[in-house]
Amino acid sequence: MQIFKRLSYDTVANLFIQDTSFNRIFVFPLKRDMANQIKCPNCGVYNTNEDYCTNCGTLLSYQKRRELAFAQEEKDRKKRAQIQKETSPSFYEKNKNHRFLVVRIFVKIIHSIWMAFMAIGMFIAWLVSAIAA
Repeated sequence: MQIFKRLSYDTVANLFIQDTSFNRIFVFPLKRDMANQIKCPNCGVYNTNEDYCTNCGTLLSYQKRRELAFAQEEKDRKKRAQIQKETSPSFYEKNKNHRFLVVRIFVKIIHSIWMAFMAIGMFIAWLVSAIAA
């Protein structure tokens, strides 16, 4: 049965930093005093406090990997949204030049009703803002 749990320096420092009364009296350094050695997954060379391998240039920092992956995903998401916006025309744009006359008339009637609804809504918004001012 294990009674004591082994705590690392970071865990103990974070516990003391979270306690505001203790934090007012003592100041703890946030960085570790020991060197951080990371083994390169590509070539096997140990690197001390480096984000990139000194031998082959492979990215070693997990934090930078996550940041780069997040930036790439965000860039891809914006690109997909832009492509979706360009490739999917609206109902009106898609059917205003339809080959059947009935569909064209139906689309123009729906579009006219929508424009009238928007005009009434804009007038009411203008009227409320004019009264409030």
